Order: sequence, then C-alpha cells, then structure tokens
Amino acid sequence: MANAPLSAPLRASAVVTLVTGVAVTVVAFLANRGGPPQPADSWGHETTPVETAHAAIGVAEAFGKRVEALEARVAQDPENRQLRLELARLLHDGHRAGAAVAHYRKAIDLDPSQAQTYYDLAAALSGEELWDEAVSALEERLVLDPDDAVALYNVGAIRAGQGRAEEARRYWRLARSITSDPDLLATIDAGFARVEGV
Repeated sequence: MANAPLSAPLRASAVVTLVTGVAVTVVAFLANRGGPPQPADSWGHETTPVETAHAAIGVAEAFGKRVEALEARVAQDPENRQLRLELARLLHDGHRAGAAVAHYRKAIDLDPSQAQTYYDLAAALSGEELWDEAVSALEERLVLDPDDAVALYNVGAIRAGQGRAEEARRYWRLARSITSDPDLLATIDAGFARVEGV
C-alpha cells in the first residue's frame, strides 16, 4: 500500500483482537436478555452469543500464537528487516500500535530508504496519540526526501487534527505543489475543505 495517506485505512487485512472481559460481559448480558437474533452460519444454524464469543476467542488465540512465532523468529534474526516489518504490521493491525513502534524504528535503522516504513511508524505513533513523535518520524523522512508529498500531507493531517489549521495548510500547499497524483490531490483538497474557516 505504498504512498497511502494516514487518513486512509492502513491495511485491508485487519486482525481482530479481543478484550476478554468486555466480550464476556457482553455475551452474559445478551444471554440474559435473549439477545438480538444472531446471524446464521453456512449450514443455516443460528449462532448463539456464546458461539460468537468462542469464535472471537479463537481469533485472539491465533493472533497471539502468530505474534509469539514472529517474535521468536525476530529474536533469532534481529537484523532481518522483513521479519521486523512483518511483526510490526501484525502488531499494528492487531491494535497494538505501541508494541509495533520499536519494530518500525528498527526496520528504518536497517534501511532508511523505504518511505512506507516512515508512514507506518507515523500511523502507529498517531494511534498512540503521540502526535509530535509522529510528526518527527515524518520529518525524518522529509530530511531524506524533501519532495515526499505523502509525508508532507501526513504532517499536515496530524497538525490539522491538533487544531493547527494554518500549519496544516502550509504543509498541504507544499504537497500540492509537488504531486501530480490525482488521489493525493483529492485527499489534499478534502483536507483543505475540512479546515476551511478554521
């Protein structure tokens, strides 16, 4: 997903995680109330809230095992950038952005030339509401490539989210002057429209 702005969905293959206490509470509540009608499985069997919770627990367990396996592989080969990125993206997709940050940073240390890793790092930091750190990650990218319109757009998006509209506009104007990508231009224009009058 090269050059995707932060405001776009990060990845289509999201991994579902489960906060067990909340899920058990919801299941108990629905079971006591009778709950809403449940979707039928492929055999026409109506799934119960307990079956739905069991499926979610299975997904969470599979996610945990996948993380453990990748962590073990990274521990055996800590300089393998691809493994680091795979683990970082799995953690990030699994809503563990804070845990992903160190792996994104190490991947950048191993090869600072890949723009997408900076975008992913900034997205993970933003997910943790570490806005200034996210901007710093993008500024590191801009030191290497001052004409990276996606990085410029993303800095503007973060600043707009912080209520710093004029700063956002400044970055977006610069990004607009550099890019000819119609999707990015449309995204920049949408950003300008959102902060208009602010």
